[in-house]
Amino acid sequence: MTAHGYAGSVLRVDLSTGKIEQEPLDMGLARRFVGGAGMNCALFEGLQRPGSDPFAPENPIVLGAGPLVGTRVPGTGKVEGTTKFALSATEDGRCYVASASSGSRRFGVMLKRAGDDHLVITGRAPKPVVVQIMDDQVEIADADRLWGRMDAYETAEELERRVSGCGVITIGASGENRVKFALALTDKMSTLGRNGFGAVMGSKGLKAICVRGTGRVGAKDPDRLKAALAPLLEHLGNNPMMPLYHELGVHLGWELYKSSLNPGLWPVDKWDRLYGVDKCRQAVERTRGCTGCVIRCKPIQRVSDGPWKGAHTETNHFLHAAILAQMLGIEDWRTTVRLLEVCNRAGICALSSVGLMAMATECREKGTLSEGQAGGVRLSRDDPAGYLPLLEKTIRREGLGAVLAEGWLEAAKALGADPHEFIGLVKGAPCIFDARDTNLNLRIVHQVVNPRGGHHPQGHWIASMPLQPLEKLRDEFAKTGAGPEVAARIFGEDDFNSARLTRHIEDVSTIFDSLGTCLTYPMTGAPLNMITLAEFYSAVTGLETGAAELKAAGERSFNLLKQLNVKEGFSRKEDVPPRLWFRPKPTPEGDKEFMDYYGRRRIDEQAFEKILDDYYDERGWNVDTGTPTADKLEELGLA
Repeated sequence: MTAHGYAGSVLRVDLSTGKIEQEPLDMGLARRFVGGAGMNCALFEGLQRPGSDPFAPENPIVLGAGPLVGTRVPGTGKVEGTTKFALSATEDGRCYVASASSGSRRFGVMLKRAGDDHLVITGRAPKPVVVQIMDDQVEIADADRLWGRMDAYETAEELERRVSGCGVITIGASGENRVKFALALTDKMSTLGRNGFGAVMGSKGLKAICVRGTGRVGAKDPDRLKAALAPLLEHLGNNPMMPLYHELGVHLGWELYKSSLNPGLWPVDKWDRLYGVDKCRQAVERTRGCTGCVIRCKPIQRVSDGPWKGAHTETNHFLHAAILAQMLGIEDWRTTVRLLEVCNRAGICALSSVGLMAMATECREKGTLSEGQAGGVRLSRDDPAGYLPLLEKTIRREGLGAVLAEGWLEAAKALGADPHEFIGLVKGAPCIFDARDTNLNLRIVHQVVNPRGGHHPQGHWIASMPLQPLEKLRDEFAKTGAGPEVAARIFGEDDFNSARLTRHIEDVSTIFDSLGTCLTYPMTGAPLNMITLAEFYSAVTGLETGAAELKAAGERSFNLLKQLNVKEGFSRKEDVPPRLWFRPKPTPEGDKEFMDYYGRRRIDEQAFEKILDDYYDERGWNVDTGTPTADKLEELGLA
C-alpha cells in the first residue's frame, strides 16, 4: 500500500516502441531512497549500460518529484532529472551519470497529481514528439509544429495554451542540435541539467514533456504537519529578508557575491556601479516563486529602452547577468539580458556559452585562432554585441560555433588551447565558485568530489558563508542527524575539517533533493534541517522516521550515485581540483590566494591531496581509489 505523500506510480515511456506502462511504486525502494534524486538513481541503475553513448537510445531519462512536493511544506517544488550527461568529462570522452535539480512552478506538483512519482523515458522517437500526460491518459504526441520552429519559451507557451494549467519541461534549438551543454527549462522559470540534459532530450527527439493532473497530494496527519510547520512559517513571516527577495531575487546577497563570485576583470567598484543593486532594480520587473514558495527568488528581467528594448528573460537571476557580463566585458546590462534571453530561449547553458566565447577571444588575441577559423565573427571585448552572432552559431552548430558546441575539452583541443589554463574545470565542467575568492569551504570541496563535476549546490550550508563562528557551525551540525562522535572528528577548539564536514552535508543535501525541498531556505536562517524535515516526512507519509534514519538514506543515495559513476570508469583520478586555484589570482584589487576557511594558511596542491584523503576516509571509501569499498556498499545494502 502506498503511503501518503507518494503518488504511488512510476510511469515508463519507450519512445522507440511507443510502449507506455504505469507500475506501482516500490515502497521498499522508496523507504531506502526516499524519492526524488535518490529514487531516480535506484531506477536508473536497472537500466544503466556502462560505457554507452549519452545519445544512445538506451540512455534513460528519469524524472522525479519527492514525497513533500505538492504538500503544504514551503519550497517543495523541486524536480529531479537523472541521466548520463552529454558533456565530455575526460579527454577520452567518458561521460558521467548525474542528477540535476530544478525548481518548478507547476511541473513537480502536476506530475504527482497525475498519479506519478517518477517518469522514466527510454528509446528514441522516429520523429519529434511531446510526451503528454493528463492524469492516467498518456500520449506520445507529434511535435512537428514545435521542433525547429519554436524556442523553449514559445514551446512552453503553446503547450500551456493547449493544456491549461499544465507543467512543462522544454528544450530549444541547442537541445535539438545536441549542443553538449544544452539544458532543459522547467516551466520557463528554472534550468535543468546545464551540462547536457537538454542535448540528451534532443537525441531522443523529445521536444517537451507536458503534464497536468487533477488528483490530490495529501498528508497522513494534517494536524501534526500544521503544528510542525508553525515555527518555519513564523520565521519566514517575520524574516526581514523576504521583501528583498521579492524585489531582487538572490541579488540581495550582492555585497557577499561581488567578492566571492568576482571574475576579476573589473575593479569591484566598477562592477558594483554597472551591475549592483541599483541596476538590478532597473532590470527586474517582478519575481516569482516555485510551487508553494514564499521566498519568490525567480526574477523576470526586462529591457525597457535602448537597442534591445523588449528583450526579457524569465529564467536567470540578475546575478548571472553580472558574472557573465564581466567575463566578456559587457558594461551595459541591457546587452547582457539580451544575451541571457538568447541562451534561455535556445536552452543552452549561459556560463559555458560565455566562457567558451571568452576562451575563443583569448585564442584570437594570441593568434592560435586565425581570422579564417573565426569565420568572420568579430571576437573582441571592445565590441561585446558582436558575441551574439557567435552565440547563434553555437546554438545552430555552424562554423566556429560547431567547435564550441562540443564543450570545453573538445573545443580547447580544436583551438589549440589548454582549457585548464583558462577556467577552473572539474570533469569537463566549469566551477562557478573559485577557491581563491571564497577560501576553503564546502562548495569548494564538493565541486571537486561531486560525480557531476564543477557543480556546487550540494555544498550549500552555512559553512559555505564566510567566517561563520565555530560555535554556530557546531550548533547547526547537531541538527544534521549525525552523532556527537562524528562532530568530534570534525570540530576542534578553533577550527573544523571542511573535507569531513562536506561528506555529511552532501548526505543532507541529497535528502533535500530527494524530498523535493529547496536548499535556499536554510541559507536564510530558516529552521529547515534534518530534524524538522524528518518530522514533516513522518507527518506527511505516516512512515515514522527520525533525522538519523533520513540522513542514512541520503548517504545510501549518494553512494549509489557514486557507484553508478564507478561503473563508468570514474575514480579519484578524475577528482582533480583546477590547477588555477593554486596560483595567485590577479585582480585590480591585488592578488588573491587559496586559503583555509578562516584565512590563516595557504592551501597548495599537497594540502588539497590531504583534504581529499580526509573526505574519502570520512565516507568510508578506499582512499587510494576514491571509490566505495565492498564493506561500505554492504553496510548500505548496495552490494
